[in-house]
Amino acid sequence: MTEQQVVDTMPAKQAINTFLEVNFEGVEEPKLFAVDEEANLTVVRAEMHQGKNSEVPSLHCLFKSTDRAGYQLVHCYFPNAAPNPDEDTEVADKNNQKMLKRKRFFEAFNVDTAKTRIDLSDPMSNALVGRSGWCVIGIEVDDQGQYPDKNAIKRFVKR
Repeated sequence: MTEQQVVDTMPAKQAINTFLEVNFEGVEEPKLFAVDEEANLTVVRAEMHQGKNSEVPSLHCLFKSTDRAGYQLVHCYFPNAAPNPDEDTEVADKNNQKMLKRKRFFEAFNVDTAKTRIDLSDPMSNALVGRSGWCVIGIEVDDQGQYPDKNAIKRFVKR
């Protein structure tokens, strides 16, 4: 009988007690990459995300280390932007930076947008999930101290 079958046949109270009787020895916080370290990352989730303070959805990707276990997952957001000749210079420059970030991501992760259709209806299984590429890592610190430090992607590296 499998462990799941044993749990399925237990009375509810006994199953809860078994769940609560866990040895957490050896459980560790995920490690942070060092600042300016190059890391080989793999996309494990890609989806459109609607932020609280934005009217336009962003592409949200979640990455894991390709070759090292125990490292923190890395989130990256790609704000939606498109060139618009009617925009003032400041807005056009911001949009260009947003487009450049997305372009560099696609280059580093070998996504040929002319040939690859990216359907994000399934965030766990689409044309981006499973792709690997190199990034330079930074660390974001929560100014209020409410959350622990987390890794962030400073830039994508095409190899």
